[in-house]
Amino acid sequence: MNFTREYFNSSIFIKNVMTLLPGTLLSQAIPVVFSIILARIYSPDLFGTYFLFTSILGLAIIFSTGKYELAILIPESDKEASRIIGVALTTCLVFSFLLLILCVLFNGIIVALFKTPHFGIWLVLLPFSLFFSAGNEIFYYWHNRRKRYPVLSWSKIIQAFSSSVLQLILGLMILGVTGLIAGLILGQAISFFFLLWKYLRKDSPDFRIRLFTGYRPVARKYLNFPRDIAVASFINEAANQLPNIFMTRYLGQTVVGHYGYAQRTVRTPIGVLSNAFSDVYKSRASEEFITEGNVRRIFLRTMKTLFLVAIGPFTALFLLAPILFSWLFGEAYATSGIYARVFSIPLFFSFVISPLTSTFYIINKTTRYLFVQVASLVLVILALIGAYLLSKDPLVMVIFLAGAITLTNLLALGMLIFYVNRVHNNPVKPLNKPG
Repeated sequence: MNFTREYFNSSIFIKNVMTLLPGTLLSQAIPVVFSIILARIYSPDLFGTYFLFTSILGLAIIFSTGKYELAILIPESDKEASRIIGVALTTCLVFSFLLLILCVLFNGIIVALFKTPHFGIWLVLLPFSLFFSAGNEIFYYWHNRRKRYPVLSWSKIIQAFSSSVLQLILGLMILGVTGLIAGLILGQAISFFFLLWKYLRKDSPDFRIRLFTGYRPVARKYLNFPRDIAVASFINEAANQLPNIFMTRYLGQTVVGHYGYAQRTVRTPIGVLSNAFSDVYKSRASEEFITEGNVRRIFLRTMKTLFLVAIGPFTALFLLAPILFSWLFGEAYATSGIYARVFSIPLFFSFVISPLTSTFYIINKTTRYLFVQVASLVLVILALIGAYLLSKDPLVMVIFLAGAITLTNLLALGMLIFYVNRVHNNPVKPLNKPG
């Protein structure tokens, strides 16, 4: 306890986290509050279609930028970092255009695959959602590099509020799943233009972005991001989104609605501190690696603090989830509460470990991160197939998935501790060591 009190009182890291926290808290609280109302407007099967859309979006967004946005934090020079923005935006534009062509040409095949007859129109709009979402990520990392934490907080608040309000208004107009998906896309667009405006206002005279030109040297220098991190991130996202896709195909949209609603409702509030720690940890760990050649001190401090913060909320979640879901969202979502209770255990470990996974690419251990994500995907696939062959009971499938994710988190934590200590004992040359 003395360690925790001293850490909170003296650490610049925690001071930066607390700068981000109010905005992050509000941005995460908004969807939770609106979910209480939206649950009365949209049925679980409509949420099932919505979660299928967001699952496909989550998979596509990984390669839309080649994960070059993560490299924005790495260079010592702001000028070089601004060139990475150009690389990421160029990649995003090309990928979104190609995806639009695919969605138009293979629209009918994809709709038939997922057994969702009215899903075709939203596939055509998927590339636009992809572009705005990826653009948000790119400029978010730039403002993070520039330590504009209030801008980061406001961007989250703007997207959360605009999306939630629009989903409510469109839902009251009885537009069905149209309200959920259209509200999401418009909220992404509003947040993107806010971050772009802040960049143009504060940085564009000194750090001009170039599209489709002059980006090859920078793209080659950080090729490990699309080669290793993007592949690893895709595998990680596949492990997260595959359950929604698999359940849509074999168990129906209502089951996906309950599962997805449980995931969204639980992950949103517990992600408040996790996201704030993650944003600042990436920045501080990158700086520490540049100056000291290792990240052991900031890594251990962050891990211990996250563990202490997580105990109370996750214990309450395990005990009260079924009661809270029935009370807040209605009896129609009682099943979602049961799923939330099951997932309280793996989400506890995810809360502690997720902010720390950026350590893999900061200390240049990207191939190890890829190994962890491959293991995660394999375990999830085995859990889905095993549960389906065993009983086809949705609850059994959720329990199997919770076990698979828990094992993955423990594997990731063990590898992080091992390599952080190894780098500490044998310091490596940073990617951009001050000269």
